[in-house]
Amino acid sequence: MAMHMKNEQEEKNKKNSSEKRGFYIALAVCLAAIGIAAWSTYDTVSGFLEPVNGEAESSGTSSVSSATVQPSPTPAAEDPESAVSAGHAQGTASEVVVEPDPAEQETQAEAEPEETAQTEAPAEETAAEPEYTVSGRFLKPVAGDTVLAAFSEAPVYSETMRDYRAHMGTDYAAAHGETVKSAANGIVKETYTDMLLGNTIVIEHGAYVFRYCGLGETFLVDPGEVVSAGQDIGSVTAAPFESAMESHLHLEVTKDGEAVDPESLLP
Repeated sequence: MAMHMKNEQEEKNKKNSSEKRGFYIALAVCLAAIGIAAWSTYDTVSGFLEPVNGEAESSGTSSVSSATVQPSPTPAAEDPESAVSAGHAQGTASEVVVEPDPAEQETQAEAEPEETAQTEAPAEETAAEPEYTVSGRFLKPVAGDTVLAAFSEAPVYSETMRDYRAHMGTDYAAAHGETVKSAANGIVKETYTDMLLGNTIVIEHGAYVFRYCGLGETFLVDPGEVVSAGQDIGSVTAAPFESAMESHLHLEVTKDGEAVDPESLLP
């Protein structure tokens, strides 16, 4: 019995010893594998980094050398934008100079004389209005002294228009076709036909403007013409808005745009 127990104890001791050896062997194998893996990783990383750094330095040196030695293949004058971009890419080793296009220089040179000529061209002078001597007094434009309708700013009855309205002129009796004369020296401003006043001649006599209305179709003076006192300017016909009246000359006068009674000026 004692022998049997002794044998079992020995077997257990052998078994424990065997298990311990297996554990240490496995541990050693694992440590060896870890060491191999660590070395392999270091070797790979080290081999990868060294060529990259070498290539970077070599590339930088090559780039500077290329920028210094090799000229730009495209002239700056033909493509300024490309030349500027190339200058930036190559660094400070080369300076880009953009020359002006000869065609543009010629165009500017041709345009400058034209602009100078336009600037230096003298301004056209406005034609001066003819001068005349202002008369010291006015003459009657027709031979008769009879006034058919006096000047009136207050409304008066019109036989022709059949209403009341201001009469802004003076009607001087005159035979149909009688010659109308200029009341003073002056310059003809306008000649026109009005629906109410008929054929009209406007003459400036100094500070006053006379409107000779109800004339014939033939004007004897033209706009811009200088006339003398007593000069024939037209003939009596009729003013449409006073056609119901006897034959007469309708005369209106203004000064500074304000209506003036002709009788206050004529003798």
